[in-house]
Amino acid sequence: MTFWVFILRRAARHWQILLTLSLGVLLSTALLASSPILVNTVVEFGLRRNLLVADAADSDLRLKAFGRLNAAEYAELDEQVQHTVNGRLSTFIDQTIPVLGSRWFHPWRDGNLLPEDRLNFRAYGSDDTDVRQYVTFVAGDWPTTALPAPDTAAVVIGQEMAEAYSLEVGDLLPVSVVRQSGEPEFFLQISGIVQPIDGSDPYWFGSGSPLRSQSTEQWLSQYAVLVDRPTFFELIETLMPDGSSHEYYWQVTIDPASLTSAQIPLVRVLLRLVREDLRPFTPSVTVDTGLDDVLADFANQSTAVRSPLYFLTAEVVLLTLYYVIMVAALAVRQVEREFAVLQSRGAARRQIFRIQGGEALLISGVALISGPFLGLALVRSITLFGPLADVGESGWGLSLPTLAWLAAAVGAIACIVGLLLPVGQSVRRTIVNYQQSTNRVTQAPFWQRTYLDVFILAIGLVLLWRLQYFGGIVGGGTTRPRVDWLLLLSPLALLIGSGTILLRLFPLLLRFLAAIARGGRGLVANLAMLQAARNPTHVARLVLLLTLAIALGILSTGINATLDASELERAQYEAGSDVRLIAPRTLPLFEVAALPDVTEASGMWRSLGSLTLGREFLRFDLLAIDPATFGTMTSYREDFTDEPVPLLLDRLVLEDVSAQPVVPLPGQPTKLGLWVWSAPDPDWPSGAAPRGDSFLDRIHLQAKLSTAQQDTFLVDLTSDETGYPADGWRYFEGSLPDLLESSFPLGLHSIWLRNQAVIDGNFGRATFAQMRLAFDSLTVTDGVSGETAVTYDFETLTDIWRTTHGSSDIAYDFREVHSGSGSQSLFLNMGALDLAGFLLANPLPRTTPLPVLASQTFLEKAQVSVGETINLSVDSQPMRFEIVGAVNYFPTMYEERNAGFLITNRSLLLDDFNVSTNQPVNNNEAILAVDTAVPPETVSAAALSDLTGVQTTIEQETVRRTLKADPMALGLRSVTLFGYLLTTALSLVGFATHFYLSAKQKEAIYGVLRSIGMSPGQLYAVLVLEQVVLILAGLAIGTALGVVLNQITLPGLPITFGERPPTPPFIAQNDWTAVIQIYLTLAVAFFISLGVATLLLWRTKLHQVLRVGEE
Repeated sequence: MTFWVFILRRAARHWQILLTLSLGVLLSTALLASSPILVNTVVEFGLRRNLLVADAADSDLRLKAFGRLNAAEYAELDEQVQHTVNGRLSTFIDQTIPVLGSRWFHPWRDGNLLPEDRLNFRAYGSDDTDVRQYVTFVAGDWPTTALPAPDTAAVVIGQEMAEAYSLEVGDLLPVSVVRQSGEPEFFLQISGIVQPIDGSDPYWFGSGSPLRSQSTEQWLSQYAVLVDRPTFFELIETLMPDGSSHEYYWQVTIDPASLTSAQIPLVRVLLRLVREDLRPFTPSVTVDTGLDDVLADFANQSTAVRSPLYFLTAEVVLLTLYYVIMVAALAVRQVEREFAVLQSRGAARRQIFRIQGGEALLISGVALISGPFLGLALVRSITLFGPLADVGESGWGLSLPTLAWLAAAVGAIACIVGLLLPVGQSVRRTIVNYQQSTNRVTQAPFWQRTYLDVFILAIGLVLLWRLQYFGGIVGGGTTRPRVDWLLLLSPLALLIGSGTILLRLFPLLLRFLAAIARGGRGLVANLAMLQAARNPTHVARLVLLLTLAIALGILSTGINATLDASELERAQYEAGSDVRLIAPRTLPLFEVAALPDVTEASGMWRSLGSLTLGREFLRFDLLAIDPATFGTMTSYREDFTDEPVPLLLDRLVLEDVSAQPVVPLPGQPTKLGLWVWSAPDPDWPSGAAPRGDSFLDRIHLQAKLSTAQQDTFLVDLTSDETGYPADGWRYFEGSLPDLLESSFPLGLHSIWLRNQAVIDGNFGRATFAQMRLAFDSLTVTDGVSGETAVTYDFETLTDIWRTTHGSSDIAYDFREVHSGSGSQSLFLNMGALDLAGFLLANPLPRTTPLPVLASQTFLEKAQVSVGETINLSVDSQPMRFEIVGAVNYFPTMYEERNAGFLITNRSLLLDDFNVSTNQPVNNNEAILAVDTAVPPETVSAAALSDLTGVQTTIEQETVRRTLKADPMALGLRSVTLFGYLLTTALSLVGFATHFYLSAKQKEAIYGVLRSIGMSPGQLYAVLVLEQVVLILAGLAIGTALGVVLNQITLPGLPITFGERPPTPPFIAQNDWTAVIQIYLTLAVAFFISLGVATLLLWRTKLHQVLRVGEE
């Protein structure tokens, strides 16, 4: 008989034991092989998720050049640039969009140049990236000719620009290249109005979309007007022949799925080479991108993450190897008698070792071949149903790295060693020693004899102190992350040390239960407890495995619950609600509330403030909110404040204070008019006469209106009349922008007048002016009826008007009247270009400081406390505030300035700003609650497409998924989940195996019990009850251990990269629902496993054994 035939026959005889051993070896090898796969997966998913949510300026490339090229020269440059870039980066490029941009020019509106707005011609894309494939027409079509009339360019514009300037197809928009131009230089004829098919498509390059306004600190709005490439060159040659430079861009989008972390060094080198290749071109081409920095930061993160995750996985593998050794020892106990018989019949120890080694090689060989594939399947399962399912995208595949095979080989070798370890002691026993040992109480485990468990627990406590003292496992931020290897050992050391220490109490517990059973009635419980208490050491390792499994399960659910709660809280904190919109300048709330599927909206105003304290210059963030709506839409934790949040928000509301009164405008006005009177000019001295026939020609009028949502906007009031009127009255009128129905009713907030008197001469200069004017008969043209009527006659005596100009005055007058019996006379003493505002006096003005909530950092840096007042500067305007409360954390606010942050009332603050300046000061942010049936990304895309000025959107769900994709936290989730599932499965199999094998080993004892009259039912009841007691003991000890470990280790375990600490901080959570599910799952699984083992024993007819021994 050959050796391998003997091995196979022996395997058929002991298939139950080999099956159990094979399961442990397979799982150990698969888990070890899955480590590289899991680490690669969490790192790659993290990288792709970061690139997906990053702004296009950080995740893609923008190549740019400046010059003046004709069509042929540009075509040559375009070919060279694309050939160079594709030659280096073609593997990673999704698409390259060539863009041509002319020099900027400024639009005119209602006869006035808008110097803070600018436009340019833009040819966007070509061939397969032509813009026509990515837009849909709202009205009109592409122009058929470039120049339909002299000095007129036919263009296509975005819907946002059309709404901003009230343009329709066929309209002409006058523009000027020179900012100080006195008249339009050419015109834009609107041929079509378009909107993007998908505003979130990477094609539009994020906030760089030509169909969206690009607001900056310098420019109120910047728009592109679309033309095709041939038309672009014709227009700049015809309309801009001054030799000025133009802009040439190539927007290169990177496919996140094509880039792996291993390729980061290569991509960074290629980016450097692309820059070097493009620099010698004429004109020189530069590369603008944050991709290099993003990849460098992530490379540092992945380097720091890989080793800890491998280490944590190895810790779980050690538990699995412990199971292999435990079951191998149990299996060897089962065949010890066979070994003793073989030795008594002349078999050498080497031959027995060869038999066991052959079995170990057979099992480990199968595990080596199947381990990497099983590991890949395990990782695939958690990408579909586990922690990775929430951060992955369709099409993100998994790879099987070479390192997985190496890890499987290491696991197979470790398993061979584990399988052979228990054989050494067994082969040294003779048949006599074996018979004696079966009736002898086994000595205590080696870890108890050597006090190894006490030593491990002491190490765990020391590491726990380090964890609490030094913080997280990984620190150092994104640029230089570092790993504290000692802290990585703390959870495992505490888990094993505590578990083994508790097992010292396990025999005492069994003896106590046996004593209780002896005092009761019935044979089954008494025999079961006596059997368990007589020699508890042989099941101590099994109970330890179950203890570690349930403790690891509770730790895993705790980690998952803690990270889930933290990620949700941090996402809620950053986004405020479902979606947060951010605009550099203004964000009209009536437009925000009209977005589809928005159920609630709250506007905010965010800015910077400063305070000089001695030699220290302090800066802080200021957030102005609507306490009524903001408080109901945001979430708070108890540690955010020391007082109830509703109470603090109520303190931001001042009693007996009214908002700035307005003149109500009936209906839905489309035009606003005002009659203005001026005294005739005096006899000016020679050379002192200002331009114009009267002061009616030397003023610029603006009306500031407010909507139902208290948003303000300006309407320029102009007149086409010339000369001095016979009665001194001139009619000024302006058109209102297109407004949504929800923005009505409107109100006249204030009227603003600027002195534009200029002395004639070679160098016209603005000059001081003393003016006597009058306002009368405010008219509106209703958009529904089309009728124009006087809505306010300035004759209400109870309406007191005031002016913001300190050297001027306004008063009721009955002398100069356009209609009715009175008007408001203005007596103005205005310096050159002075501005004066006229508004109704507030009957209940605010006379107290503005109430604010202050962060703890602000209180400390500013050296103030709650209840005190302080003078601060906000937007360069001095203001007085009163500290009415303190907060530790507040949604959307971070301690990024050296003096923290303040929270105040939006209405009160914006009221102050709007009465002191003609520029509308409105919300620049808003938080939105979205219909639960609609993805927030849909609302964000609509906001980017439809709202003027919105540049950034923050979705709570996107932030949460990005936080969840943090490689270390994601890996920690996956590893502990793996550990829990595998140790639980091994515990189940271990108990069933122990149940079956121990029963087979005690056949003689059970034969005696049957011979003295014990029924089969009682016999099996004793067997099952003994296992149930052991299982319940393991569950109880594991539960206590898991709960304690959660509370003391979780606060330091969650990992995050970045310079900003997790805000709000982590709070350890226990997911008792998941724990109950664990118990129910284990109960069912143990019931099934014990049932199967009992069935196997019944099939071997254990209950019919009556012999007292064999051989």
